[in-house]
Amino acid sequence: MNILLKKVNKLSMKKIQFKFHKDKVKIFEVGIGDLFCCKSLNYWNQDGFDITLFEPNPFLYKNILTKIENIKNIKLYNIAISNEEKIGELVCAGVLSYLKDIPSPINTIYFNQLNNIFEKFTLPVKLMKFNSFDNGDIDYLILGMEGAEFTIFENIISRPHIINIHNYFANDYNYNFPNFERIADWSKENRYNMVSIFPDILLINSESIRNNTISIYE
Repeated sequence: MNILLKKVNKLSMKKIQFKFHKDKVKIFEVGIGDLFCCKSLNYWNQDGFDITLFEPNPFLYKNILTKIENIKNIKLYNIAISNEEKIGELVCAGVLSYLKDIPSPINTIYFNQLNNIFEKFTLPVKLMKFNSFDNGDIDYLILGMEGAEFTIFENIISRPHIINIHNYFANDYNYNFPNFERIADWSKENRYNMVSIFPDILLINSESIRNNTISIYE
């Protein structure tokens, strides 16, 4: 765990809840996995919510596709978000997957051996920039990108009311969240408050609190 993460670790055990005060809420979730950790799941098929999902792993994508075929408020894309547009390599490690050329904390936990273990399940994947989908009106952004989260902040147009970043392994396995300093700097520059660090990094737009678009409580 890096020094900056230790400084904010006093926030770790806070359980934060929030409520939107608007008629229509746009949710983007990047990296769904096997749905066990899916944060947008409670909003599926709910009036007033427009949901866009991204899952680069083709096996997991097909599974999600069967779950949402009768749900009208969801769009699902089988691509990986990155800071460049090209064909990359995706390591499909069971319910987790990550881009091979970006250091992944889950690979670090396994002493950088996952690339070798899952070599047969390393597949080409289409990479696209986040601003290809971001029109500037995202309300709630959820990221579970196994190390590539920082690429979102290089291209984001929206200033979501809430940004949730998966951080489940933060207290185990000497986990070091990649590019945490860069995300923390972006948050400070854009007036976000970091209100939780574990099991998720939770960033709240201070302007959204001020204008009563959302309310948060423990």
